[in-house]
Formats: sequence, C-alpha cells, structure tokens
Amino acid sequence: LVLREEKKSTLVMDGIAVPHVKAEGTGKTTITLGLSRDKVDFDLTGENKDSSARVIFAVVFDENNSYDHLNVLKDIMDIIQKKNFLDTVLGFNTPEEVCRYICGLR
Repeated sequence: LVLREEKKSTLVMDGIAVPHVKAEGTGKTTITLGLSRDKVDFDLTGENKDSSARVIFAVVFDENNSYDHLNVLKDIMDIIQKKNFLDTVLGFNTPEEVCRYICGLR
C-alpha cells in the first residue's frame, strides 16, 4: 500500500483516503477501516499541501479479481458520499457503532 501511495495519493475527498492495491496470492479482498480523531498526513508524493485524512479505507485485492476491484471501490465511494459521513463516523465511540452505521447505509 505504501508503494502504491507513493505513486499517487488516494485521498479521495477532504478527510478521507482509500489506499488500494492488487497483490499476488491473497485469494480474497480485504478491507480495513481506520479512524483518527487527529489528522493523518496522507500525501506521500508531496503533490498536495493539505492532504490529511481522518478516515482511511485500506483495501487489498487479489490481483486476479478485477470484478471485486471496481465494485468494492464503487461501494466505498457510495458510502463516503453520504451526507455528514465523516462527522458521523468520527462521532462514534466503538467499532461496533461504526460497523452498524456503515452496514445500514447499504
């Protein structure tokens, strides 16, 4: 993921990044969600001055599964574009609350 991020920032909107990579031999798609109350610098390329993220969806795809690649990224984009998504998820206190909220958006 770091090597991918060094090529081009995956900051997709203010405060939200979706780093993703295809990897050999994973056999499945793995998604990890990270939340930070503090801003995390998310531009390893040096292209953007204000490139901080507080919500990070890190995704690893199996290199042979292009179907998951496009659909998962589309689903994440649909979720993060919901009204007040950033403030809502950062307002929760437990991972369970975040999971219930995100699962309820689908």
